Amino acid sequence: MDMIMRDYIGRYVDSLSAISAALDEFKRCSGLVPSLRKSTVFFANVPSHLKNNILELMPFEEGSLPIIYLGVPLVSSQLYYHHCKILIDRIYWQSFFVLPIVIINEIEGLMCGFLWCQGSFKRGKAKVEWERVCFSKDEGRLCIKSLRTWNIAFISKLIWRILSHKDSLWISWFHTYRLSEHNFWDIQALVNASYSWRKILGIRDMFRGHFFHLASLLIVWLEDWVNRVPSLSSINGPVFSDDVDVVKWKDNDDMIHDFSVHQVWDSIRARTDKVACSVETYEHLLQVISASVTSQI
Repeated sequence: MDMIMRDYIGRYVDSLSAISAALDEFKRCSGLVPSLRKSTVFFANVPSHLKNNILELMPFEEGSLPIIYLGVPLVSSQLYYHHCKILIDRIYWQSFFVLPIVIINEIEGLMCGFLWCQGSFKRGKAKVEWERVCFSKDEGRLCIKSLRTWNIAFISKLIWRILSHKDSLWISWFHTYRLSEHNFWDIQALVNASYSWRKILGIRDMFRGHFFHLASLLIVWLEDWVNRVPSLSSINGPVFSDDVDVVKWKDNDDMIHDFSVHQVWDSIRARTDKVACSVETYEHLLQVISASVTSQI
């Protein structure tokens, strides 16, 4: 029995050696190197000692089922929440990166096609410009969020964290190596700056005047009174701690709010005149969409 097992293992090892040699030959001929980091091996009913021998010959990561391809689990059964959770997580990439405009246009093209054409978008089928579809409900539209605007609103949270000196390793590194003693609003992007940093600096003017420190607001209020009553300048003013110096958001009506991505989105989104909305208004809009979809069937 022991001899049979050694022969069994030996055949596996010989087969794997042949596969490894074939990959080496492919690398030599094509100049392409298979990525070990992206390569995965799956086992089923394989003894531990044999598995270890295989992993020594082919140093791939050991995978687990279901197999994930392009973020989608390859399963023959019904898809459940835990299978698709990764797709929801990937949506939040827009929270950290300014998406290329070509990607935004392509995604919004898919959304527009779904709304008007029940599938792929066809030129001339849209009844309303996409920008107008994204207007709010009190402006007579559907309030579908523009991906470009929503992406920028998410990036504002990174700026808020920088300005707030949030207690995190990333923010500490940022202030030490990116900003140093410079002001975020005035610093220039270096030639070798990363793509993400250059993009953040490229959109910061959209938020200039919206972000401000609560302590700065109080100081401005005090300075205003000193200008009115110069004798107040001889009185020692308050000293503000970091706990008081909270970064707030000022909307387009100069109202002060706690920072939130939704507040930013509402301040930077495209707007139009408000309308006297009613149930009939939305029923009419839905009838237009329904008629457009029906014509494609």
